[in-house]
Amino acid sequence: TKVKEHYDRSLDRALRSEHENVQMRSELKAMELRKGREVETARAEAIATAATFRGDVQQRLAKQTARAEEAEKERDEARA
Repeated sequence: TKVKEHYDRSLDRALRSEHENVQMRSELKAMELRKGREVETARAEAIATAATFRGDVQQRLAKQTARAEEAEKERDEARA
């Protein structure tokens, strides 16, 4: 009858809505996981880049320090 038809339509709409809600929550969770992985990847890349840069700077500093020490030594020898 009309009441049952109305009830069935309402129930169908509620079930579709719940199904859409479940799908949306699943998609949101997948997006959160992807975002987390992307953030971790970006963080790891940044750390690797920073480490490389630090290593390069330390090597350049060591070379410049050695050159400065050699120049000071030569200067002191020339004065003597």
